[in-house]
Amino acid sequence: MPNYYENQFELRYFEMNKFGAASPTTILTLLEETAADHCYSINHSLYDLEKQNVGWVLLSGVIEMDRYPVYKEKITIRTWLSSYS
Repeated sequence: MPNYYENQFELRYFEMNKFGAASPTTILTLLEETAADHCYSINHSLYDLEKQNVGWVLLSGVIEMDRYPVYKEKITIRTWLSSYS
C-alpha cells in the first residue's frame, strides 16, 4: 500500500479570482481537503480523531507556484505520510 494519496479536481468558477485563475486560498483549501480525505482513506476520520482527543498537525510547509491553475483545468494534489508519533 503506498504512503501517498491523490485527489483530482476540476477547478470551478467560484474558486477563481477575477483573472480566471485559482486563488491562493483555493489552493490551500484543496490541499486541506486532500489531507482530510487521505486521513479518511486509512480509516481515521478527522471527526473520529477528535472524539479520541488526538489529531494531525502540519508543522511546516512551502508552496512554490510556477503558475496558478485556471478555470476548468484539472489538477492532481498528492499528500503523503512522512512520519508520525
